[in-house]
Amino acid sequence: MTPLRGILLFTVITLLNSACTKTSLIGEDIFVSDTLGLKSTDTISMFTTTVVGEETRVYTPVSSQQLPNYLVGQLADPMFGNSTAIAYAQLRLLTTSPNFEFTTLDSVVLSLPYDVNGRHYGNTDGPQTITIARLTESMDAAEEIRSTQRFESGQILGQKTFIPKFTDSVDILVPSGDTVLQERVRPQLRIPLSSAFGEELLNSADQMTGIDDFLAYFKGIEIKGDGNTDAMLSLALSAASMTLYYTQEDSIFDEDDNFLSIKDIPKRYVFAVNSFSAKSVYYFNDRTGIGRDRVDAPITRYMNNTTDSLLFVQSTQGTMAKVTFPYLDDLAGVIVNKAELIVTVANRDNLTNFGLPEQLILTSLSDSNYIVIEDMSVSLNTAGSFVLFGGEAVTETANNESVTTYTMNVTGHFQSMIDGLVGNDLFIVTFPKPQIANRVILGGAGHSTYPIKLKLNYTRLD
Repeated sequence: MTPLRGILLFTVITLLNSACTKTSLIGEDIFVSDTLGLKSTDTISMFTTTVVGEETRVYTPVSSQQLPNYLVGQLADPMFGNSTAIAYAQLRLLTTSPNFEFTTLDSVVLSLPYDVNGRHYGNTDGPQTITIARLTESMDAAEEIRSTQRFESGQILGQKTFIPKFTDSVDILVPSGDTVLQERVRPQLRIPLSSAFGEELLNSADQMTGIDDFLAYFKGIEIKGDGNTDAMLSLALSAASMTLYYTQEDSIFDEDDNFLSIKDIPKRYVFAVNSFSAKSVYYFNDRTGIGRDRVDAPITRYMNNTTDSLLFVQSTQGTMAKVTFPYLDDLAGVIVNKAELIVTVANRDNLTNFGLPEQLILTSLSDSNYIVIEDMSVSLNTAGSFVLFGGEAVTETANNESVTTYTMNVTGHFQSMIDGLVGNDLFIVTFPKPQIANRVILGGAGHSTYPIKLKLNYTRLD
């Protein structure tokens, strides 16, 4: 901002603050506005359309930046099409060189705790089927992984059909000493794996002398929804584990070290998914060939146009709303006092299964990369939240109709647009994009009832 603009902006703020401390006449307000060139409008022209979303990072070696949850499932959306999420994870040794001599297999169980934040989506009251397969392709825990990457799998290790119970704790039996105790654990999905696989593990102690040897032998697992699950389940993969339960012959001696007998002792060996494990999720959004008639999803009619009446915004690797300001030259030389982008939900069908996002954010393109706009960065850096940026869903009821809007502060970024420092496009994105499969249909520039608006207060210098 130039010194002249800074002085004028300071003068505006001072005068407006002063005006708030005394009784004002209508004539005074007009005078101040006319003298300083204060203006407001909500009729800024925009081109709007829906575009394919960007791939996202779903794994990083930096543990503090890893996702807290991973989605698994299939979702049939009558407006957006079919979505798929497949998760992958490495299992690591907690101890090396186990002793599996003279053992008998009891079972091998995969434990998948549910996400504590409840980021499940879709028809989660219906039956779900999850299949576990063995990876034939290695994952690299030292490299970042994107949401477009799949890993090859082969042998099916287990499958379970169930109705999720996201809040019910689970009682399990745990070996302790020479007996078995009951232990209560957090809500989770427990999938028995094949006995053949369990026997293989008991015969593979020589592959467990070190983590590198083990990962070369057992590369990891694929977690995939099968059939018409019609939901996305959110799993806390970093707390997942695979437990091998077995009994082992042990010699019993008296206090004088005389042999008494052979006794079977219950034991377990745990393979864990943790912050050192590579974890990822592959997203695929199919907007063609949906339904019995194999037709394109309605969303396809609103993609890559210019003045669409509807905007489709979807998480995972779905879609974004593109907003273009084509005539910013008309605002050259103005100081933006405040700018807010306001979008309204234009379709509220089936919110039970397709709930609205709680938060929307804005990104822009910079050197072919999507980055959050400066107003959002300032809000996160100074307030530690979105409070200065906005973007949260606000629902109000008027005339027996619920209306949900998202209001986003774009003051700094819009000034940069006018000054030619950034491009003229903004992209509306859900948050947190890779962690929940939600979506929303918004009114675009061409919507007759709920058009997108930019509410602008500004000062013109000339």
